[in-house]
Amino acid sequence: MSSSHYPHPASEMLRQVILDTKGGQEIEKDFINATIEHYSEPWRHYHNCNHILNMFGLLISFDTSHLTQDELQALRYMIIFHDVIYKINRDHGWSERQSALLGSLYVSKVVTADVEEMIIRGIEASAHHTCDHLEPEWIPTISLFLDLDLLAGLGTSWESFVDNTALIQREYEPLYTEAEFSVGRKKWAAGMLHREKIYLTTYGAPYEEIARKNFERLIATN
Repeated sequence: MSSSHYPHPASEMLRQVILDTKGGQEIEKDFINATIEHYSEPWRHYHNCNHILNMFGLLISFDTSHLTQDELQALRYMIIFHDVIYKINRDHGWSERQSALLGSLYVSKVVTADVEEMIIRGIEASAHHTCDHLEPEWIPTISLFLDLDLLAGLGTSWESFVDNTALIQREYEPLYTEAEFSVGRKKWAAGMLHREKIYLTTYGAPYEEIARKNFERLIATN
């Protein structure tokens, strides 16, 4: 599919985000096209170009002056590539590992090895949304990435949470009935509620209570 035939305006917006992230460095256009094609797969109702753009929308609303240029670029690449490979019929963590692998083929050409390693570990950490066993110097950047991912997914209201959950449920339709998906989603929500903190940074902290109430309300629904 040529770049001029993408059916969704969001795909071209994502293309520009990738170009802005790499700056003046040369990179294969075919790789950018392939990345956008992954996010434009027709069965992706939530994990698509819009999800990535929503995360970037949140990012620009936050003060990131505490991050170095390398950390900020790493954060942007984590966002861009963290769901580039997304398969619902694989073991938990498989998609994140494959996304990190594919992303590394791109970023290895435009960042240092240390930054590439932080990007890979950040993407892999999105499987469980924790910073366990990460290098301490990576945690501020990766924590912010993980909070952006959850903020984009959980939303800041019950209505947006319900809307996003419905989109994710549509992605699981080939494998699970609506009732089966609901059981699994409630189990996931209960696991999140058992965490000491859902959000890991001061950016996410104002939404902690909202997220917990949304999870509780989800679990209580019939």
